[in-house]
Amino acid sequence: MQALEFKTNLKTSEVIGYPKGTKKFSLGGVNGKMMIGFHGSAGKALNSIGAYLTTAPPTKSELVGGLTGGEPWDDGPNYDGVKKVSVTYISTLIRSINVDYEKDGQVVTRYHGMKNGDTEEFVVDYPNEYLTSVEGTYNTLPDDNVLVIRSLIFKTSKGRISPTYGFVSGTKFVLESQGNAIVGFHGRDGGAFDAIGVYFSPIPS
Repeated sequence: MQALEFKTNLKTSEVIGYPKGTKKFSLGGVNGKMMIGFHGSAGKALNSIGAYLTTAPPTKSELVGGLTGGEPWDDGPNYDGVKKVSVTYISTLIRSINVDYEKDGQVVTRYHGMKNGDTEEFVVDYPNEYLTSVEGTYNTLPDDNVLVIRSLIFKTSKGRISPTYGFVSGTKFVLESQGNAIVGFHGRDGGAFDAIGVYFSPIPS
């Protein structure tokens, strides 16, 4: 080995050694994988090197929206994928979401918020399609100055986009991670849908 360079999900090291060789190699680079160990051979120099890879664990996004209103809830990241999201809304805000997850071939439903309002469904063709993005806006309500989620939009790995649910107003947010699917939600809710966050997991190759 004449030179090595290491990369993480956030940064890249300097080249260590003397990169004068004619043959380059790369270990890793597999979507959704991370290195957990090395193997190789060495004498007076490092003769060869290999790596052990494993699936990267789910990651939890920050909450967006009203961070003090309502009560916290958390579906966790231990699902295989999202099959359907139902959103209940009125003219000014989101009331609730109802999520159908798949876990080991079974549908698991989780509901958060209040169901008074209009309800629409966005169906995901899992496992041929994955939920990959949640966009929306949050703003204070003019009558009581409470910060809540005002609108939501969902996107999939096939480029499908849901209608806009609710009323677009205030600060825009996007919950998305390149190469990852959304496999869980967390948030806060009370009289309205106050805040939302997601869990990301690598899309299977």
